[in-house]
Amino acid sequence: MLLFIFDRVDAFINEAPLLGKVIYLDAGHGGPSRPGAAYGGKTEKELNLKVTLKVKELLNKKMPNLTVHLTRSSDVELHTNKVSDNLQRPKMANEKGADLFVSIHANAAGDNVTSGAEVIVLSLDGKTQGQ
Repeated sequence: MLLFIFDRVDAFINEAPLLGKVIYLDAGHGGPSRPGAAYGGKTEKELNLKVTLKVKELLNKKMPNLTVHLTRSSDVELHTNKVSDNLQRPKMANEKGADLFVSIHANAAGDNVTSGAEVIVLSLDGKTQGQ
């Protein structure tokens, strides 16, 4: 997992354009049936939640003009069905009028070769939109 956290965000961000903007943070997985990847005795759902809560804390501290929402703030699943759970997350963001939706995940590879970050971006041109 790759995560950039800047201590001096205020040094290079003009906060005026952020007034009223809504960010929705999704701590991927969660609950008893959705642990995600596991490695070294830790589950993805645990790590995702810790990172998400820390990102929210930093955003609230460094960028108070933003409104930050979470899909979950504890170890819960949004739905017991995986597909319904995955569909519920962006739906929650859309219902709050989010300007940005960030889903936080931590993959596990179990080898010493695989490394790096994975970024998935939704194209708004309709090519990646579901029916």
